Amino acid sequence: MKVMRCGAMTILFCAVLLWTAIPAAADTVIQGKVTDDAGKPVRGALVKVSIEKMTMQRFSQKDGGFEIAVPPGKYTVTVDAYGYGLARKPADSSQGGTLEFKLSPGADVARMSGAELESLLPNTKEGETVKQCNQCHGFTYPMRHAGWEAKDWADFLPHMNDRRLGVCVSCGSAATMPDLSHALETIFGPDGMWGPDMAPPDLSKVQRTEMTDAALKATIKEWTVPTPSMVHSVTTDPKTGMIWFGEYDALSNKLARFNPETEKFDEFPLPLAKARPHTGGIDADGDFVIALASGGKYKLASVDREGKITLYEMADKQAEAHTSKADPSGKMMWVTGGGEVWGWDVASKKFTTTFKNPVPETFPEGSQAAREARPGQKPSGGGYDAVGDSKGNVWLSELENGLLVKIDTKTAAMKTYHTPEMRSVRGLAVDAQDNVWWGDYYGHKLGHLDAKTEKITLYQPPTHLAAPYGIVVDMKRGYIWYADTVGNQISRFDPKTEQFMEIPLPQHINSVRFPTIDAEGHAWYGGYMSGKLGEIDADGLIKPMTVQR
Repeated sequence: MKVMRCGAMTILFCAVLLWTAIPAAADTVIQGKVTDDAGKPVRGALVKVSIEKMTMQRFSQKDGGFEIAVPPGKYTVTVDAYGYGLARKPADSSQGGTLEFKLSPGADVARMSGAELESLLPNTKEGETVKQCNQCHGFTYPMRHAGWEAKDWADFLPHMNDRRLGVCVSCGSAATMPDLSHALETIFGPDGMWGPDMAPPDLSKVQRTEMTDAALKATIKEWTVPTPSMVHSVTTDPKTGMIWFGEYDALSNKLARFNPETEKFDEFPLPLAKARPHTGGIDADGDFVIALASGGKYKLASVDREGKITLYEMADKQAEAHTSKADPSGKMMWVTGGGEVWGWDVASKKFTTTFKNPVPETFPEGSQAAREARPGQKPSGGGYDAVGDSKGNVWLSELENGLLVKIDTKTAAMKTYHTPEMRSVRGLAVDAQDNVWWGDYYGHKLGHLDAKTEKITLYQPPTHLAAPYGIVVDMKRGYIWYADTVGNQISRFDPKTEQFMEIPLPQHINSVRFPTIDAEGHAWYGGYMSGKLGEIDADGLIKPMTVQR
């Protein structure tokens, strides 16, 4: 089925059909209705059709009804609704009819988002401390070790990532480990609220936001990446439409691309073990250039459209690379590494520029660093993300310090932006007017700096504990998209109306990092913990999955 387009002459017709994907003659529609066991319609249930390693998802409407366009065939249909038990049924699209799902009440922490679970934590030091688990991988992972005591956690935490990431990425330092181990025992230990004898959650105490009617139109497609992997961040090649990403974990250690037309993956093994490809972008030559978080002297890797991989070194720098983003011209890649920003010239294929990040004299008021500072500790200038604007500036985020930094690449002059309300600055994006957007990850806000007035505005998403991570701008339509890592959503913000649209994701633990937008305005994301690649059409007109026969 082709994607519908709405021109001036057909806008009224398209408006009537916004929420329903209209199939071509060769496609069929699976129809159904979701109700509770009393017969009341269930609105906002996620309805998933699965075949092979692909799924298509839509949401039940106000009347409980749903429609999903698929190629002819046999499928498994799963219905997942908050506060209810799962339901599954086989479906044969050639037989027609309506699938009826009756759901029974059920509260399952494994199917709740991190934001929902976090709202249940006690307002104690221990409750605040274990939130860092949620910020990386969700609470269901420590729940697997329910019953452990502090000494068990102290032995486990320093090595929990050794196998999957290939390096020791510890949770906290030697100074903070005792507090974290004690907090984990308090919450997940023998007598903890999420311990072995965990009671069903009290849903009346959960902070949860209902989906908007607009969000119910969305269609989501997901594919399982061939090599089980941690998909850190995704980006779009604007000329070919290919979706590129790095397979971050040491067991995968590949760069990969996905062709949306053929729905096929290509994977390219890195010639450097345990490199941890993090975040990348497309340069002016059409190459995918990605930062290597464990590359040693090699800071970047590129892969061209023919699949050739090249590594680029900067042997005099000890810091590991973090993110790599193309400036608006595509002629320069801006790379964050420790306390510096590096400029990599696309034409010469060399690092040509270095800027040292500003280090505040004291911890910025209200920042995450100030909240976590220990006696005698001094601030550092660790950078997280860097993006260029059309005027030749580079914008840097200092995550823990809650700082946004403007670097004039011609004069090296720097200007720092912070307000006491800015708890953190993570992923960055610059829109068509050179306004800067960021994710206040720890502060649960979407940040905005007006390029003309330099006014800072923080917007509160509907999900109170949302954690905006990576940001991307739809330049054609003006929307701001971001990954809500803890809320397990991909969200869209309209600067004109200041309205949010939050779209829950099918897998319950994704930990999405940096999303991307294609030419059609569809959002793409990678599942850091789920190993999925997903596509979202907010208008629901996405074509059905392709089934390889």
